[in-house]
Amino acid sequence: PKIDVRDTPDATFVDATVPGLKRENVVIDFEDGCVKISADRQDDIEGDYLHKEIHRSSFSRWFPVEADIYDVNNITAELVDGILTLTIPKREEAKTPASRKIEVK
Repeated sequence: PKIDVRDTPDATFVDATVPGLKRENVVIDFEDGCVKISADRQDDIEGDYLHKEIHRSSFSRWFPVEADIYDVNNITAELVDGILTLTIPKREEAKTPASRKIEVK
């Protein structure tokens, strides 16, 4: 699927287009520093077709998630209207700005 990745100070959000998929067909795993989204779409209707373009398909997408930045134990997922949204919260220590003033002594 096509994905969008949004970043905020508190979390990173991954939106994946998965039209027509049911929640029970989507599998999300975190393993070896990566989040993997996979799904298997089954044909719901069997029979003799005169013309068939909609078919069984599967996909898998993965991307790295650094455990020292993200709270990988609290990743959540929601599927609404064909959009799967993963919320990957950041650890408190990663929320501090990367730049700061350093006092000269």
